[in-house]
Amino acid sequence: MKGAFAGRELPSGPSENTPKTNKREPERRIIVRRERRGRGGKAVTIVAGLTRAELGQWPSEIGKSLGTGVRAEGDQLVVQGELGQRLVLWLEARGLRHILLAN
Repeated sequence: MKGAFAGRELPSGPSENTPKTNKREPERRIIVRRERRGRGGKAVTIVAGLTRAELGQWPSEIGKSLGTGVRAEGDQLVVQGELGQRLVLWLEARGLRHILLAN
Protein backbone atom coordinates (compact mmCIF):
# COMPACT_ATOMS: atom_id res chain seq x y z
CA MET A 1 0.00 0.00 0.00
CA LYS A 2 1.42 3.36 -0.97
CA GLY A 3 0.38 6.81 0.14
CA ALA A 4 -0.66 8.45 3.39
CA PHE A 5 -1.99 5.25 4.95
CA ALA A 6 1.00 3.06 4.19
CA GLY A 7 1.87 0.95 7.21
CA ARG A 8 -1.15 2.07 9.24
CA GLU A 9 -4.22 0.12 10.26
CA LEU A 10 -7.64 1.54 9.75
CA PRO A 11 -9.86 1.84 12.81
CA SER A 12 -12.22 -1.07 13.33
CA GLY A 13 -15.34 1.08 13.80
CA PRO A 14 -17.41 1.82 16.85
CA SER A 15 -16.69 -0.34 19.85
CA GLU A 16 -19.35 -2.25 21.76
CA ASN A 17 -19.02 0.21 24.64
CA THR A 18 -19.92 3.20 22.51
CA PRO A 19 -23.33 4.49 23.62
CA LYS A 20 -26.01 4.11 20.98
CA THR A 21 -27.83 7.18 19.83
CA ASN A 22 -31.37 7.52 21.05
CA LYS A 23 -33.53 7.08 18.01
CA ARG A 24 -36.90 8.69 18.49
CA GLU A 25 -39.80 6.36 18.12
CA PRO A 26 -41.96 7.57 15.26
CA GLU A 27 -45.06 9.44 16.37
CA ARG A 28 -48.05 7.22 15.93
CA ARG A 29 -51.34 8.65 14.81
CA ILE A 30 -54.59 7.52 16.38
CA ILE A 31 -57.66 7.89 14.14
CA VAL A 32 -61.16 8.06 15.64
CA ARG A 33 -63.96 7.92 13.06
CA ARG A 34 -67.68 7.21 12.81
CA GLU A 35 -68.96 4.42 10.58
CA ARG A 36 -72.42 3.11 9.62
CA ARG A 37 -71.61 0.93 6.63
CA GLY A 38 -72.50 -2.75 7.05
CA ARG A 39 -73.98 -2.35 10.51
CA GLY A 40 -77.70 -2.18 9.79
CA GLY A 41 -77.80 1.62 9.95
CA LYS A 42 -76.39 1.71 13.48
CA ALA A 43 -73.48 4.07 14.06
CA VAL A 44 -70.24 2.87 15.66
CA THR A 45 -67.02 4.68 16.43
CA ILE A 46 -63.80 3.11 15.14
CA VAL A 47 -60.43 3.69 16.86
CA ALA A 48 -57.43 2.76 14.68
CA GLY A 49 -53.68 2.97 15.34
CA LEU A 50 -53.50 1.30 18.75
CA THR A 51 -50.93 -1.28 19.82
CA ARG A 52 -51.79 -4.94 20.43
CA ALA A 53 -51.45 -4.43 24.19
CA GLU A 54 -53.90 -1.54 24.11
CA LEU A 55 -56.32 -3.53 21.95
CA GLY A 56 -56.31 -6.30 24.53
CA GLN A 57 -56.57 -4.16 27.65
CA TRP A 58 -58.71 -1.13 26.77
CA PRO A 59 -62.06 -2.51 25.53
CA SER A 60 -63.28 -3.28 29.04
CA GLU A 61 -61.88 -0.01 30.44
CA ILE A 62 -63.53 2.08 27.73
CA GLY A 63 -66.80 0.19 28.11
CA LYS A 64 -66.91 0.86 31.84
CA SER A 65 -65.87 4.50 31.50
CA LEU A 66 -68.24 5.41 28.68
CA GLY A 67 -71.05 2.98 29.47
CA THR A 68 -71.13 1.29 26.08
CA GLY A 69 -70.11 -1.89 24.31
CA VAL A 70 -66.57 -2.13 22.94
CA ARG A 71 -64.77 -4.91 21.12
CA ALA A 72 -61.49 -5.38 19.28
CA GLU A 73 -61.99 -6.18 15.61
CA GLY A 74 -58.73 -6.92 13.81
CA ASP A 75 -56.36 -4.03 14.48
CA GLN A 76 -58.97 -1.52 15.66
CA LEU A 77 -61.54 -0.97 18.38
CA VAL A 78 -65.26 -0.81 17.59
CA VAL A 79 -67.27 1.27 20.08
CA GLN A 80 -71.06 1.18 19.92
CA GLY A 81 -72.57 4.63 19.35
CA GLU A 82 -71.31 8.02 18.16
CA LEU A 83 -68.80 8.76 20.91
CA GLY A 84 -65.95 10.42 19.00
CA GLN A 85 -65.48 13.47 21.26
CA ARG A 86 -65.70 11.44 24.45
CA LEU A 87 -63.24 8.86 23.11
CA VAL A 88 -60.72 11.54 22.15
CA LEU A 89 -60.86 12.93 25.72
CA TRP A 90 -60.50 9.42 27.15
CA LEU A 91 -57.47 8.66 24.96
CA GLU A 92 -55.83 12.00 25.79
CA ALA A 93 -56.28 11.24 29.50
CA ARG A 94 -54.26 8.05 28.88
CA GLY A 95 -51.36 10.10 27.47
CA LEU A 96 -51.90 9.54 23.75
CA ARG A 97 -51.18 12.42 21.40
CA HIS A 98 -51.77 13.02 17.69
CA ILE A 99 -55.39 11.91 17.77
CA LEU A 100 -57.33 12.70 14.59
CA LEU A 101 -61.13 12.90 14.87
CA ALA A 102 -62.55 12.13 11.43
CA ASN A 103 -66.21 12.43 10.27
